[in-house]
Amino acid sequence: MLKIESQDILDRFLDAARLRLFLDEVTSANRKFNLYSRNLTRNDLQVLVAESFVPVELGWIKSGDGPMLDIGSGWGIPAVPLLLAGLDIHITMVERSRKKADFLLLLLHRLKIHTSIVEGALESVKPKSPFKLISMRGVAVDKKVIHNLKKLIDPAASLVYFGPRPGVSIRSVEDVDYIVDNLPARKIVRAQII
Repeated sequence: MLKIESQDILDRFLDAARLRLFLDEVTSANRKFNLYSRNLTRNDLQVLVAESFVPVELGWIKSGDGPMLDIGSGWGIPAVPLLLAGLDIHITMVERSRKKADFLLLLLHRLKIHTSIVEGALESVKPKSPFKLISMRGVAVDKKVIHNLKKLIDPAASLVYFGPRPGVSIRSVEDVDYIVDNLPARKIVRAQII
């Protein structure tokens, strides 16, 4: 069981001023864009940002890896924290909701981050080269997603999935239970798509 303290991991990966700006932007925009549950506190948001670095802690995502595809980017977790940390990874963010994709464009402009955002379904993605990393959080991994991913990825691409092991055809599964700040245990999975 991996145990992490959110403040410790944030201190190691993110400049406090950039984290504050990111959280200020997200909090302010939530009223308009409905990015996340209004029941979440700022501390809850910080925990989610800290969790973005669990795959980095595990060595599953490293600077220089990529290109990476973040599916269901929502308010930017895990892609924006990884970019804010200065990891040398080109990340393409995919968001089905036009409102959330518009928010991401505004957010990235304000944070002075340059990356690609695709508004629409996964089928809308037209990569310049095959993706070597895929991240998903809060998105169901089903046969349609796997079918569409196969067209976009390098054969050895790794899927990093925040949540329980998907029930579809994947291989080389490695999963890790982790605890953040003594909250209930969570799971992260690394797999290859067949």
